Amino acid sequence: MTSIRSRIADFLLKEQKEKLERAGEIFLDAYSRGPSMLSPEELVSRLGELDSRYWDLIARQISNQSGGFSQTTETDRVRLVEWSRRMTDNDVITESIIGIWTDFGYGVNLDVVPRDKSAQDIWKDFWTRSENSRVLGQRYVQDLSNTVLRDGDILLVFFIDKLDGSVIIRVVQSTEIKGGVRGDGVFTTDEDTSIPVYYRREYASPDGTEHIVFYPDWQADEESLKKVGKAIKDEGEGELAEFIKPQTDVKAILVAHRIRKIRGWPLMSTGLPWSTAYRDFLQNRAAVARAAATYVDTLKVKGGQRAVDLVKASIQSTLATNSTNQERNPPPAAGSTWIGNDNIERSRLSMSTGAGDAATDSAALLAQAGLAGRVYPHWLGRGEAYRLATATSMETPVLRSFNRYQLFWSSVWSDVAHVVFGAANKYGTSSIEEMEVDVNTDALLTADVTQIVNLFESIGTLKDKGIVDPQKMDPAIKQLMRLALQALGVRNVNDILPDKLVPKEQPIPDALAPFAGKVNPPGAVTKPGEPVPPKQPTENPPIPKVGS
Repeated sequence: MTSIRSRIADFLLKEQKEKLERAGEIFLDAYSRGPSMLSPEELVSRLGELDSRYWDLIARQISNQSGGFSQTTETDRVRLVEWSRRMTDNDVITESIIGIWTDFGYGVNLDVVPRDKSAQDIWKDFWTRSENSRVLGQRYVQDLSNTVLRDGDILLVFFIDKLDGSVIIRVVQSTEIKGGVRGDGVFTTDEDTSIPVYYRREYASPDGTEHIVFYPDWQADEESLKKVGKAIKDEGEGELAEFIKPQTDVKAILVAHRIRKIRGWPLMSTGLPWSTAYRDFLQNRAAVARAAATYVDTLKVKGGQRAVDLVKASIQSTLATNSTNQERNPPPAAGSTWIGNDNIERSRLSMSTGAGDAATDSAALLAQAGLAGRVYPHWLGRGEAYRLATATSMETPVLRSFNRYQLFWSSVWSDVAHVVFGAANKYGTSSIEEMEVDVNTDALLTADVTQIVNLFESIGTLKDKGIVDPQKMDPAIKQLMRLALQALGVRNVNDILPDKLVPKEQPIPDALAPFAGKVNPPGAVTKPGEPVPPKQPTENPPIPKVGS
């Protein structure tokens, strides 16, 4: 219950309290939108109704770069990560853009194939291991891309069994990597602050116990690990992961997208304010459309107040004046006929919502939100505003971005393969030399089977005519076959392609069957410069005639 003092304060300081509440709303809006949508000048102008001492203090803080508008910090990154998570869950544009990047850039059908055949069984055991199914299973592997695009980065942690070299993979969320001198949870050496050595994870177990664990980077050298690890142990605020389980080796890979310094930033970092503005705009337009959908008629009555009251009483519900809860004057059914005289004039209010201008305004907001994700409006449901030629020409930068994203994840899987194969070599019985992998994913463009067939027919013609060297052409044909099968969505391409392209033997004609295996049967054509073999003697040579 509100105290007497609070009620007196509300009564005496009502105006000041309302101003402070409006100022709080303005600051909350500025915090959520950020400097890209609400500049310091606009913020100051919106706070102009307050006491000059307040906004003058804000202006001086901004000019001294202490207001947070001029530079990005780890606090700004964490705020954007939290905002990106909320928008991904609640905003259709942000969710759609992240889904498009995962479907096209990351791929639906992911297939990672080691180049070394001796490493394929080790990789298959790692990929299909039941302990790793929550990360690498078909239902969950796409979540890696969604999380990276939403949060900017994730930490892949590998627990390696020192007895046999088997590897278990786990994922650490971006917001759990924090703390340290810079606040971003990354510990480096003093000599090179761009190379990570340890990652500091701060999290709570289900029982509420707080934990701090330091995971070593997979590329950190022994000298850096000892130096930075000693400093961490001297601080005594957490545990080094490699000492938690004595028979387990721990490695970590930071998968960071759109890197600034070391940590990654969400895909929609610059587009979240515009996506928010677009959503607010559509919500306002929905309210306008809903109001316009309610038909409103006006009645103009000739006469004084008595005439107005009479008409009002005749058309209003009897429930307004009757206490019996019985309706004796129900509203007319839809489409009923209006009957009146010259004393009553009925007209309908305008139902225009300004949809034309609203479409133009909303297109500009959607374009800004889409540009942050390199996706154009016709990919986000506004295809009616673009012709086919215009939309097709816009696809080039989008496809380039997706292609770069594919290369990004190819490098990630290459690093993962180095960890897995390195563990097998170090703790297992393997001796894998080639640690690279081929990443097969969906083609960005739909493959035309006819063009692929024509390509191979042309290559075969060149080979048959001797225009190209067959020995040099076979590796190129095999690589083209690999690309063609990948474009068609075929998985496990290495299992399908032969090691060598062996030409098919041609059938021997029946006339030459008796001479099969001989160097030059009768009637055979010799190569240029090769001597013609002598004729073979027959078993019964003909007897020469007398006198011949």
